[in-house]
Amino acid sequence: MKSSKVGLVLASTAIGLFGLNVLAGADESGKSDAFKPVASLHSLMEAQVDYFKGLGKLINNPDAPKRMKYIHRKAELLAELANVNVHHNKAVDYRAWAASVRDDAMVIAKEAKKARKSGSADEAVFKAKFANIKNTCGACHDVYQ
Repeated sequence: MKSSKVGLVLASTAIGLFGLNVLAGADESGKSDAFKPVASLHSLMEAQVDYFKGLGKLINNPDAPKRMKYIHRKAELLAELANVNVHHNKAVDYRAWAASVRDDAMVIAKEAKKARKSGSADEAVFKAKFANIKNTCGACHDVYQ
């Protein structure tokens, strides 16, 4: 009787773990599927534009309340949207442009986070990386839009 309860617990655990793997995009071997975006490319691009514009307004307004907090947040979310965007197209140039936006936005986010602690930001980093993002988006749109 005791061994059947142990067997039942083990079987239930195995079924539960299999279910979690399936929900996480893994197959029965536990290997994870490649990431697949669920939002349309159009929605993703619209959101990126919203965060990009909001980030630009903050970068260009040194007197904005809680500026570093919001630069950090908007830059991180722009980076994550670009990170998802990498998976919307298999073309090498498209992926490189999306990764470049992600990386530049993360530099801005890290600088803002650092500035929240130190009280001083390197404004040149904000402006240079923001300009890079704008140019990268333009280069990609020249080819894919």
